[in-house]
Amino acid sequence: MLKRILFAFTAVVAVATPISLAAAPTQAATTTTPTITKFNPNMDTIYPTVRDGFRDSVTFTGDAQNLRDESNHNVRQTWNITVRNANGRKIASHDGTLRTWDNIRWTWNTKNQSTSTPVPTGKYKATLTVTNDETGETDTAATTLHATSDTVNRRITKSRTGVDTSARTRTHSCYIDRDWGTSHLSLDCWGGRQAVARYGFTLPRDARNLTWGMRGERGCCSDGRVIKTGTRPSATHYDVRVKVTNWAAYTVHRASITYTTKIHR
Repeated sequence: MLKRILFAFTAVVAVATPISLAAAPTQAATTTTPTITKFNPNMDTIYPTVRDGFRDSVTFTGDAQNLRDESNHNVRQTWNITVRNANGRKIASHDGTLRTWDNIRWTWNTKNQSTSTPVPTGKYKATLTVTNDETGETDTAATTLHATSDTVNRRITKSRTGVDTSARTRTHSCYIDRDWGTSHLSLDCWGGRQAVARYGFTLPRDARNLTWGMRGERGCCSDGRVIKTGTRPSATHYDVRVKVTNWAAYTVHRASITYTTKIHR
């Protein structure tokens, strides 16, 4: 009987004072070390030597995780991109602040910032560094660029407006005048022998596959001729001419030449 009473008393105490097995809540850990998630150039190979718009600048883009302190406030982070040559010498750099609504972005003109001259061919290393301004902790990422040059064939077009002549000649009763309010040139003969307009163009010595053209419109009258010619009097010069005779008239809008040449880029 006594054993039953003691067993019942023990059971009541156990029910009345349950033991909690749940762990005490812990505070979420905060990360203070920057983490770069992306860093890329928009091209790996650059052509800085010739400033013709072909791959003579490069844009770097990147991103890093936002950091928050114990009060859940954004932590200020700054970034720097530095470009160094194969010898480790600093060539160019740029600084910025990491914003939650914008990525890291910088366009380098492929020039040495100290001399403002295009960098020579070779290998270059661009390094992105993101810094926690509160703790000084950093993260880095790097990419490699190859600066090169070569020679390619390029199709070139040059043109001149009608009034932009190299020479004009006329005989009695032939006239050469600007078409009022335009850049056009009017050649008009009233029974005269001729009126001539010449448009000269310089060429590289290796210019080939050359074509020429002249845009304009013929006026009065049918009793006369409009003669257009293109000649290359020397390796480095080309002439486009128009001649009107007798009672003919012609208005020149534009003269042009197009050729193929090798260019260094």
